[in-house]
Amino acid sequence: MPQSPSLEDFARSCVRFVEKAVGVTLDFTPDTLPVLDHYLRQARDLSAQRPESLPLLTAAAGVYLGEVIRQRHACHWNQDDDDPMGWYLDFDDEVMTVYPVAMAHIAIVGEDADAELDVIQFKEGERDLVAARLSELPAVSAEEYLAPSTRVEVIEIAIDLIRAYRRSKEHDPIPPDLA
Repeated sequence: MPQSPSLEDFARSCVRFVEKAVGVTLDFTPDTLPVLDHYLRQARDLSAQRPESLPLLTAAAGVYLGEVIRQRHACHWNQDDDDPMGWYLDFDDEVMTVYPVAMAHIAIVGEDADAELDVIQFKEGERDLVAARLSELPAVSAEEYLAPSTRVEVIEIAIDLIRAYRRSKEHDPIPPDLA
């Protein structure tokens, strides 16, 4: 029985695909995510012409994106689902759960922002905190918002914001008479 591709296999495939298509080698850092953004815009046309390529493109790009995130933060993959779209990163401090393969799929097919509300999941109340902070930032186009490089920026902002919020709650607990 053939063995399923590993996370490493998918990530290496993404590096090869991008290098062949645009001549730049991805290095698993956020600095080269704009190159991945460009490649996924090109992959949109390829997947429209050859829909059978979409699952592999999505899994490869999503795992690569997930590895960029995982290498920067204390989190781990959960691959309990047979479908890579259900694979996610759980942050060790429970700050969020991220579905990078689903993010890549959305970046490739170009769905609108409202269709992807669950690709980054937060605890109740913290989602509103992050949404409020993001609403203070300059507006970006839907395509830019869906790009992996922007998603990683959003994740960075959310992590910093939630951790600061949690620290402030630890140092400023609600007085017992108000609880």
